[in-house]
Amino acid sequence: MDWEASTVTTTAPPAIAERLGIATGDPVVMTRYEYLANRRPVQLATSWEPLAITDGTDVAHPERGPYARRGVRGRLAAIGVRVVRAREILESRPATDWEAQALGCAHGQCVTAVQRTYFDADDRAVETSDTVIRADRWRVAYSIDFSS
Repeated sequence: MDWEASTVTTTAPPAIAERLGIATGDPVVMTRYEYLANRRPVQLATSWEPLAITDGTDVAHPERGPYARRGVRGRLAAIGVRVVRAREILESRPATDWEAQALGCAHGQCVTAVQRTYFDADDRAVETSDTVIRADRWRVAYSIDFSS
């Protein structure tokens, strides 16, 4: 699957600051993704990383530099941050106007939204994201490993 991404440095809104365990208004790197199939968006995602963790490193921009496109765990490992767990919250909800337009569905049509937050070994949130997919075209399936 191909994707397009755009990244900006901004400030954390209240809900994102809470998920990251930082103060509202703290600097974050926000990246918006459109995952494409046949050149059309099929999944949307927005991620936020506290700039306090990545500022001045080779991984400050998720889609540039020597660690581009390696994912949160791979990129942060390059600067000595070991990601040990993630928490996901899934919900079904109506698509916003922007989501409906991007995903080619009707406003208010049901989407599946996934809120994921990655944590390091000190239980510090190091990245959080929101992913949205059309509920009528995709299903979410994953395994939970209880071996450790």
